[in-house]
Amino acid sequence: MDVRGIVETMSPRTAGSRFIGREAEFAQLLDALAEAETAVPRTVVVGGEAGVGKSRLLEEFAAEAAGRGALVLVGGCVELAGEDLPYSAIAEALRGLRREPDVALTRLLDGRVGEIGRLVPELGLTPSVPGDEEFGRMRLFGSVVMLLERLAADRTVVLAVEDLHWSGQSTRELLEYLAKSLRGVKVLIIVTCRSDDLGRGHPVRTFLAELERVRSVERFELPRFSRAEVAEQLHGILGFEPRPSVVSEVFERAEGNAFFTEEIARFVGADVVRLPESLRDLLLARVDRLPEPTRRVLRLTAVGGQTIEHRLLVAVSDTSEDDLAEALRPAVAANVLVLDAGGEGYRFQHALVREAIRDDLLPGERIRTHRRFAEALESAAAESATLNALIGIAHHRYAAHDLHQAFPAAIRASAAANRSAAHDSELQMLERAIELRDHAAADSDFAGDDGYLRLLARAALAAAHAGNAERCLALAREGLRQACEPSASRYVAELLEHYSNAVRGLGKGDGLAELRQAVSLIGEEDLTVRARLLATLAAALMLTGHSEESLEISDQAIELARQRGLSTIEDHARLTRGGVLVSLGRVGEGLAEQYRAYTSPTDHYGRSTGSRGYVNLSSALQNLDRYAEAETIAREGLADEVAAHSPVSGTLLRTNLADALIAQGRWDEADALLALLDESLPMTRHVHAAAVWCCKAKLAAWRGDLPAADRYLRRARELGLRDSHEPQYYLVHAEMSMLVATAQGQIEEVRAELDHVLARGLPAGYEWTAWPILASAARAEADAAERARARRASAESGYAGRIAIAASELRTLTPSSRAYAAIVEAELARQAGEPALSSWQRAQTPAEDVARHVLGYVLFRIAEALTAAGERDAAAAAATRAAEIADVLCLAPLRDEIDLLTRRARLVPEPEAASPLGLTARELEVLRLVAEGLSNGQIGGRLFITTKTASAHVSNILAKLGVSSRGEAAALAHRSQVFDTTEA
Repeated sequence: MDVRGIVETMSPRTAGSRFIGREAEFAQLLDALAEAETAVPRTVVVGGEAGVGKSRLLEEFAAEAAGRGALVLVGGCVELAGEDLPYSAIAEALRGLRREPDVALTRLLDGRVGEIGRLVPELGLTPSVPGDEEFGRMRLFGSVVMLLERLAADRTVVLAVEDLHWSGQSTRELLEYLAKSLRGVKVLIIVTCRSDDLGRGHPVRTFLAELERVRSVERFELPRFSRAEVAEQLHGILGFEPRPSVVSEVFERAEGNAFFTEEIARFVGADVVRLPESLRDLLLARVDRLPEPTRRVLRLTAVGGQTIEHRLLVAVSDTSEDDLAEALRPAVAANVLVLDAGGEGYRFQHALVREAIRDDLLPGERIRTHRRFAEALESAAAESATLNALIGIAHHRYAAHDLHQAFPAAIRASAAANRSAAHDSELQMLERAIELRDHAAADSDFAGDDGYLRLLARAALAAAHAGNAERCLALAREGLRQACEPSASRYVAELLEHYSNAVRGLGKGDGLAELRQAVSLIGEEDLTVRARLLATLAAALMLTGHSEESLEISDQAIELARQRGLSTIEDHARLTRGGVLVSLGRVGEGLAEQYRAYTSPTDHYGRSTGSRGYVNLSSALQNLDRYAEAETIAREGLADEVAAHSPVSGTLLRTNLADALIAQGRWDEADALLALLDESLPMTRHVHAAAVWCCKAKLAAWRGDLPAADRYLRRARELGLRDSHEPQYYLVHAEMSMLVATAQGQIEEVRAELDHVLARGLPAGYEWTAWPILASAARAEADAAERARARRASAESGYAGRIAIAASELRTLTPSSRAYAAIVEAELARQAGEPALSSWQRAQTPAEDVARHVLGYVLFRIAEALTAAGERDAAAAAATRAAEIADVLCLAPLRDEIDLLTRRARLVPEPEAASPLGLTARELEVLRLVAEGLSNGQIGGRLFITTKTASAHVSNILAKLGVSSRGEAAALAHRSQVFDTTEA
């Protein structure tokens, strides 16, 4: 075995035993197992690059299959001096039968003992005498088929063959024979293969192409981990949750390869610049086997970057284009380089391979090569300068130590990045310019102290646009520390503006004093800047709950903007004014202002006012219970390229969309959307990212996954949500904290959070979150009182009275607020041990028009109250409706409470005439797709739900139907003609 084998043979549990991700792939294997369990044999080929996690996936699946009673036999192909031992993988797998004392091989083989004895001498069978080679081979193949068929008579057999890329022809022929010959038996064959070893002409590549033509064979590739999965893997390895910056660094270097991630994680925090020698040797093993001309071109390519255009490589190389092509061909064949998506260049298959090759260069060689790249890019940029080319010039000039040329190159690249809304790149280039400011030309706009402040202000703004509030704050703070000249008042005002926005985004203050100071610095000499600052101050006042002053300042900003013809700033201020008016109860007037700004034809503020319009309007509509309209606006925003890709507005729009979907009862869609958000969250602290974690906590808490809900809340707190000066954030944190604590029965934590919130106040305009807070508090008090009465202890705490007082001061302007007001009243009656049926029934009418989970809970309490009143038929009807909602939304805790009530009260559920086989409408949808042969992952894609949710639905269906496999469920559905019934 060469050094590459280390990747696949080292223990997958060396640094953390948690199995990360792979839900879709694991479900696909389970689907294949379910088919095999119904005597429909299947073969699954799992491909993937070295170190991606194929062996770990197989290990976890094998454990699951064994737990379900399957006989699991695993063998692997072995490379010895470039040759495979005949049938080695199959022999190793069958050798596992030695650990199965109940298997009587002699009886099972019935005259075919000799062939298996020759293949696996360790089984102690008498081997046959070698005879005609072809005849003996066919007898061997037939004997293996017979053995598997007879082993599968009593239980499902899983035969797994690892590392097919090292297989010999004999192994491949036997596998093909098995895939084609096995019929009507409970056998699943799984084959793993390293895809990056299968270059053109590789015999396994041809073999797999032929094998896939067999109907019972399917193949999938195991992808690299996502960033969120790498974060989870690092958590398991390190034993603590790593900082976002650490996750980003490891993800960028290892690119989601599980093994590379594990190797790099060993050096987290050690400030290691170079790769560990063991990993470096592993990465270079394949490169070292390539011809010298190829290695020389790879060294050149490694300096150029992870991806490089062919024409650029031609420009910097010393060889002819034909010679260059010949030198590159072996690198492509060996999968060191792959063609880029457009076919115009190349990229390294692994960033770490490029890093290892680049680090092998001598310093002088590296500097000269960087200079050649800079000159080639500058020559090409003279005709047409792309953003990537300008960034490349700045990078290569810096790396070549040409610092006087690197400074203006960084400035040009930052301007191009700004025009493209590539704010991460803009920030990177501006920070490079800050580092090189001493090399700025004397006549540069960025020379001297004023130039430095201008540079810092631009960098702080770029950081804000990139969603990097921490870096924005640091840059603004540095600029304010340096400011001393009166002539720099404009830049100081801009720095104060950025400082204010950053401290508010980080939950470290309200930033109002800094904004007021910024406005005071700008007079009649620059009314454009003054109008913008007034609009920003008005927005900050609105966000921090100063509605009346915000209205006054926004009017000033609108008037000044109109005088100067600044339509974009006017739109900015009108969005704020509209938001304030809505919060003050002047809904029609406020929405009109917001729609006016939202539909404004101007696009000068594209990445600011336009994006903010989508966010603010969708949020306002959501808070007014106009969920479908909120969804429409949020989707329009996400269709806007600038808004969707902004770290701030893109995240907020997705959160608003998820909230609208949750309210409309489309929880699976919301869950899938939030799962995607894990990848796009900014890598630094910002309260808007914390709102995502609160949304995830809501779903987890209602569905009974309290450990996950706790984890999400912890992340939200780490991002400053609880300490934010914006009610929209600290109130949402309180709502989710109290929801989770109530579900956990932690009454003291609920009371502590209520104390914290009431001390800060429940400002007007935030009833959409204030009412759920009081409802959770009242529910927690009622639950605690019932527990106390069960112990015959005192239930009085004083908090019920405080909740009632707070509720009396809140407005009820929407159906949801009226529903929650009735819920609070009913919960307080339950806390006092008084009848609450009328209050619960008052809550039902508005609840019918709001969030489905709220309606489900209200119906459960109505059923409970009706039971206490002796109205059993009505109670059963309410319980049935509540159970249907709980089933559709997967609200396990609510369903448990309903079932407990039904059992204790011996309620008879209403017959489900429209629910064949006792399945819900959603379960019937899932069953239909199961009958079509779709995997859980495919079902999830069709129904816009996660694979995990699809798997849960399938498990529920099997349990309700009393069957053990998907095939049995499909057969039962067809026999019952359930689909004909539902379609009639």
